Amino acid sequence: SSGITAEYGQLFYEFSKISVSPDHASLTISFLKQTVLKQVLTMGEDYVMTFFSVVTFAQQGVFSTVSRLAAIVIRVGFRHIEDSYYLFFAQMLRRGLPPDQQGRDALKTCKETLGNLLRFNALFGLVVTVYGLSYARLALLLYGGSGLADSDGPLLLQWHCPYIAVCGINGVSECFYFATMSQMEVESYNLKLLPFSACFLLLSVAL
Repeated sequence: SSGITAEYGQLFYEFSKISVSPDHASLTISFLKQTVLKQVLTMGEDYVMTFFSVVTFAQQGVFSTVSRLAAIVIRVGFRHIEDSYYLFFAQMLRRGLPPDQQGRDALKTCKETLGNLLRFNALFGLVVTVYGLSYARLALLLYGGSGLADSDGPLLLQWHCPYIAVCGINGVSECFYFATMSQMEVESYNLKLLPFSACFLLLSVAL
């Protein structure tokens, strides 16, 4: 027992010696604020439906099912690309420096990579949109049966298809921007995101 206590004490002692750069800590706090705001934008409609009862439980169930089904494409297809290339851009470019102070070869590589990613995600999003608009009802019929297919689900899924295409382009451009912008730019982004989050919640309640 005393040996285990000593090991835990040594562990906490090692943690106490860890020092965090003030710049890194401040940048982490900025990204934490951004995460909260993006959570509001991502899940805001669920909060509105839960706390304000603007729709029936049946309609809420259809909306949640369709949105989760559409989110599979974003999470499986786009999310891994964004996470991987965020690390790539963060390693290739120095955060907060203008282009003329970056390495020429690294800048050229990142430019070509970003262009290829945008083209790929745009084409993938267009394919999802074209086939999703035509086969939305069939997809819901296979997924949830006639009860889901005969509701407002197909119309909601059709509206989600162009949204997926926009998310593909937005996600790649954001991962490049977040990997290279300075703390001041992160704070500026958060301030711009705040009124959009408020407007989104107000429109969700009103509509």
